[in-house]
Amino acid sequence: MFLQIHSIRHLAKVALLLTAFVVTEMRFTQADPKPCDPFPPAPPEEAAQKYLGLAEKQFQATAYEAAVASYDCAVQFDPDNPATYYARGLSLYYYQRYEDSIKDFSKAIDLGMTELERPFYMRGYVYFELQEYTQALQDFSKAIDVGMTKLDRSFYMRGYVYFELEAYTQAIQDFTHAIDINDQYASAYLMRARGYEMIGDNVLALDDYSTAIDYAAGQALVSAYVFRGDLYRRTGNSAGALADFNAAVQLDGSNPINFVYRGMVYDSMEMYSFSINDYTKAIALDPTYRDAYYFRGLSYSDMGSYEAALRDFETALAYGLTTRETYYSIGLAHLELEQHTEAINSLSAAIEEDPSYKEAYYVRGLAYAEQWMVRQAVADYLMAIGLDANYPAPYKGLGALYYGLGWYRAALRSYQIYVNLVGADAAQDVLDRIHEIEITLKYPRR
Repeated sequence: MFLQIHSIRHLAKVALLLTAFVVTEMRFTQADPKPCDPFPPAPPEEAAQKYLGLAEKQFQATAYEAAVASYDCAVQFDPDNPATYYARGLSLYYYQRYEDSIKDFSKAIDLGMTELERPFYMRGYVYFELQEYTQALQDFSKAIDVGMTKLDRSFYMRGYVYFELEAYTQAIQDFTHAIDINDQYASAYLMRARGYEMIGDNVLALDDYSTAIDYAAGQALVSAYVFRGDLYRRTGNSAGALADFNAAVQLDGSNPINFVYRGMVYDSMEMYSFSINDYTKAIALDPTYRDAYYFRGLSYSDMGSYEAALRDFETALAYGLTTRETYYSIGLAHLELEQHTEAINSLSAAIEEDPSYKEAYYVRGLAYAEQWMVRQAVADYLMAIGLDANYPAPYKGLGALYYGLGWYRAALRSYQIYVNLVGADAAQDVLDRIHEIEITLKYPRR
């Protein structure tokens, strides 16, 4: 609905670490020299090489700020070495100085690294991180054109850009190219599955998620289980979804998203104590996790524990979940607690968030009707019908209101439309009321 907890952008990070520049922990004991001290006096090329060696050790030890300073010295002693700019660009990227890293990758290209895939790939990757997708596409395409090795990652990243641009057919094509080069490329299977989902081919998506699970490890494996589990959940396969989210929780019990998704499955299975337990675990991991509060509130509502639900919905709202659904759920809880003024206020806020929210008009109409604010109730029911003439609920609401007012013919018309929309099997209570009205109209009281 509005889960903000499930981003797929980290998969690009996974791909980078798996296929490009794996950084391993190591210690070094060489003391840092003073800025650009030539170790002591040495020819400039020799001094530059010493700083490059030091910078490489610092980079491998993830001391990126120190590495940048050492590369600065290497550039000072040898300003025309493209490899130095490329290496400094990597350190700047990991140091999160993205604009500066782009400048260094560009300088490396300008100085002659035009026949290598690496600087184009990394510059494209930084553009991707900055969501500058046009430049990213150009650089990944250039990396593919000039590359002799590691083309799978360039196709993967270009496909990722297409995915972000919602060009799903092109994305699928590039992920397929990556898989053709490396048939065990777990992240490519995972993202191709996402592309298939977006074009509505759930069968191929499930097949690719399963293949990704076969080849993936670490966080990529967790993501594969989560994505496949969510597809199972949305397509009604609760058993499959539960199995996948159990696997995700077992692999990574520190990520609250895994508990939230499993909780959603339990809720759909009406196993509310289990869903509430999972949402509570997610909140324990992140006490500001607004979505977990919201979904726990839904489970409490389904159990009929409206006061507990209201507390959770209001906590989610306090943490910034100001969506129409939040206000709507708060309004419903107030209505169930017969707090009509509060219900009307919350439902009005939902409508302010989305003036086309037909369900909010209908439920606010119910709140008005229970207060016998007839004009407002009728207006809300008619507004809901105006937004969707095939929405059954407001016809039933109008029928009940008209019946209560003794306007039997108007009630009969509204009830008959309701039955036509939902079918007789789902409207037995209304059919009983229609029969009662017909008897009343045939044999009116004198």
